Order: sequence, then C-alpha cells, then structure tokens
Amino acid sequence: MKIRLMLLLLAAVAGSCSKQVTITIPDEGNKLVMNLLMAKDSLITAQILMSKYIEIRNAPDPSGSIQTISNARVFLYENDVFKETMTMHKQGNYAYYLSTFSAKPGFKYFVRAELPDAPDIPAVEGADAIPLPVAVGEMSVKKISDNQREAKANVSFEIRGDPGIKNYYRVRIYEHLNHDDVGTDKSLLQLPIQSSDPSDVMFGKKERQEVFIDDQFLDGRRRRLSFIATSWLGFKNPVVIEVTTLTYASYNYLYSSMMAEEKNDNILSEKVIVFNNVLYGLGIVGGMSINRYPVEY
Repeated sequence: MKIRLMLLLLAAVAGSCSKQVTITIPDEGNKLVMNLLMAKDSLITAQILMSKYIEIRNAPDPSGSIQTISNARVFLYENDVFKETMTMHKQGNYAYYLSTFSAKPGFKYFVRAELPDAPDIPAVEGADAIPLPVAVGEMSVKKISDNQREAKANVSFEIRGDPGIKNYYRVRIYEHLNHDDVGTDKSLLQLPIQSSDPSDVMFGKKERQEVFIDDQFLDGRRRRLSFIATSWLGFKNPVVIEVTTLTYASYNYLYSSMMAEEKNDNILSEKVIVFNNVLYGLGIVGGMSINRYPVEY
C-alpha cells in the first residue's frame, strides 16, 4: 500500500510540473532561392528558384527537377558600384541570368534578385569576393601500381598559404584525355583520390572525388600534399592538378553539400545542413579562384 501511494504521489508531482511550450519554426516555403558561385575570370551566372515543401505522400514532380524562374530581375554590383541588370537566358526549360563581364580576383560582388510580378515575396541578396589564387609549388606524379582493371599513382604538390589571409581550398585531380577540345572540361576525366598517409586524420582513407582543406592546415606555411589517384585508363595521359581557392562562404557551402550527400542517406549518421548565406531567402553567393596545373611524367 505504501509503494502504491508513493507512485501516485510521484505521478501527481510530475504532472504538476509539466508546461506546454510553443516553438515557432520559421516558414521556409515560398521563398526566393538564389544560387550563384562565381569563379575568377569567368562570367557570373545566377540561378533563381522558389522554395517549396516536398510532400512525401504525393507523386514526385514529373519534370524531375525544381523549376527555375525566368521573370526575375537580378542586379549586380562590383565593389558596391552598380554594374548591370543581369540578362536572362533559357536553355530548354532551364532559365539562368548571366553577366556581360568576368569576375575579377580581389573584387567583391553583391547580387540582389526580386520578382516584379510578386511584390509580396521579399527580394533576396548576397555578397562575396573572388579570392586571390594560392601559390602552388613543385608537382610530381609517380605510378605505383597497374593491373587490367585500374592503375594507381601518387600525386603530390606543394601549396603555400598566405600569412594573414584566411582562405580555404579544394583539390581535384584529372587525367587529360587529349581531345580536340583541349583546355575545356570535356577533355578532363576526374579521378577518385585518397590520402597517401596511413596516419592521416584530416582526410582519412575514404576515396573521394575532391578534398577540402581548412586554412588552419596551412596558416601561412608551406605544405606538401600527397594523394593516391585511381585511373581506369592506366595513366597514359597527362595529369592535371586543380587547386581552387575558396572564401569562407563557398568553402562551407561546397563542403557541407559534399558531406550531406555522403551522410544524409545513412540512418546512423548525423544529418548535415547545407550552408547558405543569402539574406531574406535561401541559397548561396560564393567566390572562388580555380587554377589547373598540367603535370608531365
């Protein structure tokens, strides 16, 4: 009887201490989305979309993709000076907005997009700079194994971080296919890479298409990076090392996108939220400097 009475008292105490809390979750539906990654010496391209909720119970969109917006006005500023209203272009059902001039390293770009036909939807805006390229030193490629299925090579190079400048980096490695369209992306075959250091805790031993490097790894010093690249063509063509200098915004967006793709389908992994820096809406405005270095071996 005493035990039963004690349990009733505990239940009463627990019930008297409960409190209902209302949590307001921001509505992320029906907002403008602006995606804009700017590369050094390239035209600036912006994609404008509208966010929407995905209804799991309904059939997927038969188009297979989210529709881009073709009636937006997109304003482009360089170093806080208005330059132009970006021109809308269409390729099939895909709409995008293009600048008439190339982005310059060391310059800052501000972009604002609005829907004239929907004044109740807030305009979105974002800004970022084009970082200066990082210095890359001695490069080498040494084949370490070869069989009928694949070949592996050790690809290494020196990278020199600038003291006092906080930048971030992405590394990709390609095999040049020597097509007639030399110098374009079509002539490059991207290779999977992994760290060649068995004790590497930064990159790990997972094979990836690209590797991201935090500025703390360099911090104004020279470092030699070494990766094992895999080729199904036997490394019979020149290798191209791509080192992209990123800003804080572009690094966080690209890195979180890669990790979300790796982890979000795994029920045992913590979900990754993709970084965005667009105000009054969603999306990314980020700058980068892409530099490629062919290596003969």
